[in-house]
Amino acid sequence: MDKLDDWKFGDADKKNVQNFYKKYADKDGGLPPGWQKKVKPGWQIDDEWFGRMNPLSSADLPAGFKISDDVGAYLLGDKILRVDKKSKKMLDYVDVPSIKL
Repeated sequence: MDKLDDWKFGDADKKNVQNFYKKYADKDGGLPPGWQKKVKPGWQIDDEWFGRMNPLSSADLPAGFKISDDVGAYLLGDKILRVDKKSKKMLDYVDVPSIKL
């Protein structure tokens, strides 16, 4: 896997993702308030929560969104997470409008 910093969302990445998902906006997709604070880089995702996340393919993502065999993108509530698939640790996230795919 590349350096951790290679998987961080830059400001341009965040705007690109947020603009891309505006067309899917839905008001009921956010995380419960208690989980907003738990979802942060370094979060070790247990199997129960990993099963609640929706994996995203490159077709679901804006052009240029970086994923790999080792790092996947997952939708969880109103966040898109980059996750190391082996360790199930969250590398970074970006808030998006609440969406339904």
